[in-house]
Amino acid sequence: MRRIARVLEIAPSAVSRELRRNRSGFGYMSGIADDRAKAGRARASRRPLKFTLEVQSYVIGKLKLGHSPEQNKARVLRLAVESAVKSHFI
Repeated sequence: MRRIARVLEIAPSAVSRELRRNRSGFGYMSGIADDRAKAGRARASRRPLKFTLEVQSYVIGKLKLGHSPEQNKARVLRLAVESAVKSHFI
């Protein structure tokens, strides 16, 4: 397991976790692992981002300056994600 981790340049615990998560009575099932990863990405993309006061005040300020919502989309998404991460770890 350590050799696999060294070749992939990841932590041995990550290899162990991956193998434990996606094993069956027949050993490691890469197809199952792939399906689970795809399902997880699909679930993550459906989660709504929180429209915090910080994000709201940023959007309102930019709209007052005449900016369209499209112009600020990347910044708004980054603020929403940063806010979600902060609230998760606080």
